[in-house]
Amino acid sequence: MKLINSKNNLRRQRKGRRSHPRKQVVSRGKVSSKQYFEVTAYTAGYESTQKRKGDKGYGITASGTTVSEGRTVACPKSIPFGTKVNIEGVGLRICEDRGSAITNGHLDVYMGSLSQAQKFGRKVLSVEILN
Repeated sequence: MKLINSKNNLRRQRKGRRSHPRKQVVSRGKVSSKQYFEVTAYTAGYESTQKRKGDKGYGITASGTTVSEGRTVACPKSIPFGTKVNIEGVGLRICEDRGSAITNGHLDVYMGSLSQAQKFGRKVLSVEILN
């Protein structure tokens, strides 16, 4: 599958550069990097987590918080829990969750409804890693 949602990403692909980083450096109190990530969306529902309301752990992130629209994002292990990320067109989110498909260069934004997550789709966006 070829991802083409960003003019800058297209330029990078044409020049043979990677569209996402191998490593990310996180420091405290400032922007430590601005990179392109493949960004998708997920919900607390069965289609994303294989858990249903009432199941143990439903709506609970890997860091132990409850998922929250406008706050929660699933990040790769290279980004510590609690790290703030500013996603182009999405806004500020906090790394609170993980996922088996969330590898370097990929973020998964929590959304409250399946229709919102499906509408969001899959995009390549600029992301600032903060603190």
